[in-house]
Amino acid sequence: MANQTIVNYFATHCDKRGIPFVKNQAWLQFIQQHGKDEIKEALTEYISANNIPFPLKEITQQEFEDNFLKLCRTSMLGMYKDFDSVSETHPYKYTYEDKPLGVLDKSHAYNHSSNYFQQANRMKCGSNQVDSPWEIWHTKHKLNRMNWHFWRAGALGKSDLCDSTFRSAFRIGTYTAAQFKPNVAKAL
Repeated sequence: MANQTIVNYFATHCDKRGIPFVKNQAWLQFIQQHGKDEIKEALTEYISANNIPFPLKEITQQEFEDNFLKLCRTSMLGMYKDFDSVSETHPYKYTYEDKPLGVLDKSHAYNHSSNYFQQANRMKCGSNQVDSPWEIWHTKHKLNRMNWHFWRAGALGKSDLCDSTFRSAFRIGTYTAAQFKPNVAKAL
């Protein structure tokens, strides 16, 4: 049975959506006062019992529109990079060496243009061996088994326990579907 004091702690330390939000120093003190398994069980109970929504990154329509217009107005020609040699780990039929078209530089600058529509869908994608982050978050026994990284000393750095911490934990501890970058789509 979950420690109700800890469950109540999460209820009073959360954002407007109910997602746990604990300042860094408070979290470090909290995990010294309570055992990992006890906190984990209470966190699971709090999320499940209160139907806390998945910690998606909040993107307003205005942020999406601004980001999309910036994407539309920006040339992607500067993103093409040429290399003398590219190490390929798989023997592809058409290698970079044979037909060098260049490589697109990575960037997260325009992710809001895609995430506004597809973020939830990506979180609902699992793999053959691992459940999706969405399924884990919404299934009590799977959430209780989640290997959260924020227990480890130094894992949070100076960051708070918040929605982005949970998203990061899913990237580290399970499978998260990759995003086809909007800038790459435009460049192609």
